[in-house]
Amino acid sequence: MLDFPDIQQRRKLARIFAIKMKDLDLSVRTYNCLRRAGILFLGDLIQKTEYDLLRIKNFGEGCLQEIEQLLKKLDLRLGVDIFDKSILSEVNNRSATSEKKAKKILSHQIEELNFSVRTINCLRSEKIYYVSDLIKYSKSQLLSIPYFGKKCLFEVVNELVKLNVPLDMPISDFNVPLDMPISDFNVPLDMLISDFNSSQERKISPNNLEEELKNVASSIKGERDQQIVMKYLGWDGKGKKTLESVAQGYGLSRERVRQIYTKLEKKAKTLIAVKNAEYSKLESALKYITDHLPSGTDQIELGLTREGITKTNFNIEGIESASKLLGKTYDFTILKMNGKHIALSQKDLEIPKIVMNLTKKNIAKNGIANVIDIIEHVNEKMKRNFSEDFIKSIVSAHEDFKWLDKSSGWFWFQSLKGNRLINIIKKILSVAYSIDISELRAGISRFHRMSGLAPIRRVLLELCKQIQWCAVKGTIIELKKQISWKQALRGTTEWAFASILKESGPVMQREELEKECVDLGMNLNTFYQNLTFSPILCKYATGVYGLRGTKVPPGLVESLIPKKKRVVTTDYGWTSDGSIWITRKLNKSAILSGVIGIPSAMKEHLQGIFKCKTADGIQIGTIKIKECAGWGLGSFFRRRGGEVDEHLLLIFNIVKKETKIYIGDEDILDNRILSLSSLNSH
Repeated sequence: MLDFPDIQQRRKLARIFAIKMKDLDLSVRTYNCLRRAGILFLGDLIQKTEYDLLRIKNFGEGCLQEIEQLLKKLDLRLGVDIFDKSILSEVNNRSATSEKKAKKILSHQIEELNFSVRTINCLRSEKIYYVSDLIKYSKSQLLSIPYFGKKCLFEVVNELVKLNVPLDMPISDFNVPLDMPISDFNVPLDMLISDFNSSQERKISPNNLEEELKNVASSIKGERDQQIVMKYLGWDGKGKKTLESVAQGYGLSRERVRQIYTKLEKKAKTLIAVKNAEYSKLESALKYITDHLPSGTDQIELGLTREGITKTNFNIEGIESASKLLGKTYDFTILKMNGKHIALSQKDLEIPKIVMNLTKKNIAKNGIANVIDIIEHVNEKMKRNFSEDFIKSIVSAHEDFKWLDKSSGWFWFQSLKGNRLINIIKKILSVAYSIDISELRAGISRFHRMSGLAPIRRVLLELCKQIQWCAVKGTIIELKKQISWKQALRGTTEWAFASILKESGPVMQREELEKECVDLGMNLNTFYQNLTFSPILCKYATGVYGLRGTKVPPGLVESLIPKKKRVVTTDYGWTSDGSIWITRKLNKSAILSGVIGIPSAMKEHLQGIFKCKTADGIQIGTIKIKECAGWGLGSFFRRRGGEVDEHLLLIFNIVKKETKIYIGDEDILDNRILSLSSLNSH
């Protein structure tokens, strides 16, 4: 304790020096720097010099300016020796000066302030003649005065800010001289500090990005102006707005909104100039975005909320504008695609174009596409691994994008011209008029250019619902308006098949059909290609063919069957080039589990892991064979379809450890892929 004869003087100094730093209006950064340096009380602080403070880690010029401004308000300074007895007289002199200043401010008449006539008249009606009268009132009390509106309140607050005087303050609290009599050592701290900023919120560490950006916006005066710049910059979390839209919302001109923004821009330059300025939430947001590029912005925004960086789903356009304004480095661009927003680094700007081109080619080829297939195509081309969500965000941005089955990733582009699958459906319906979905799917799977792709029934059914000229009734597909088969098949050899079968059918023996086609000038190679691959033809029994979807009288097919063929569920053999083929009739268990049996005669040649490839060469997983069981086909069935009672064909290349997979009817061995090599029956 200081050695002063007057107990009151000792208490006076002790009370000043015992003020805790946490009770002063300091920013979080400044307070944390002082706390880490062991400066917990005002007495600790005023003993330090500028040099001492600037040596503290992370304590820069901005923090020093903040301390100097605070001590100026308290009539104190740095570099004080608290054990020097002359400090007492210095404090007393300062307190006397402070009291004189306070009395001068309180004695101002309201006419001396920059108030409008209306404001002065309203205040006079309430018998408010001096500043000392005015500061007793709160904002709500002033607004209750007749004809005293928000504009008047704005004038009052603005003038009092210039005088460093708050509203709603008793005179006794406005100026408490430091030499006032102190009867008790435990008098509340706020009785010893002239707190001219008591009406402002104390600075606290922001809990999320919204609070941090709100603190930045509060550097300009006026709640309305703060709201305007936050809306314009997208700091309200709803994305950036144009000057025009913000101006209309507040009944202002675009120029006025620009002026308000310019005020914040000037303040931001000051904030940037402050050495080591920190915006922890903004920096955390930028790091999170950088770590998750490329991605759809909706996924990033969900992640920011999940990580606690933002309070709500915050549009990252606001993060981009904040980074620009506050001088933070960032490396991402927001690409807008038909209402969808994609976040990309500068080096990845071409990726959406590449993804879209590959998707269009895939749909043009197969009619529909699967997200997993697109990912594999893109990954292979770019030599990178992209997330499913990112690819979805790009393909779904196409203006004609439609989901067929979101859970399994099937989709299409509705108006893309030259859709092969749609053309096949139109051909089949032109000769059948009405057909069950299973029968339609079987016809599609016959067409060799579909490369083994046969959409599963629920996907195909949804596709037909989305085709304008199709009507779906349960599992039956019909034409809304009849399409001429002659028009649909014009220019194709299928026209000849349809013409013959409609005249001589509805079903015919193969030999008879062959004769009539040859008589029309068709060569045998073309005949058998159509018989094997044409989607409009259907094999009704061994050696009996007709148009798909045709209504056949009972007993007619049976009467045309030349002989009974033994139906097998599994068959196998060798090709002339040394590959092994296995066919198997699918059941529900095989489709769900992805497990099939391997003939015991072939197990010694087929042990180990084989890469699985589709007819068009896309790898879909692997099949692992051990003893007489093979498993791993579940991925193929999920992505390329597979129905009960269809036939599965596997062709194993033993040298390359690869297998090609095909799905079709019982005549799948007539497929042209096998016809290129003679099969040796086992």
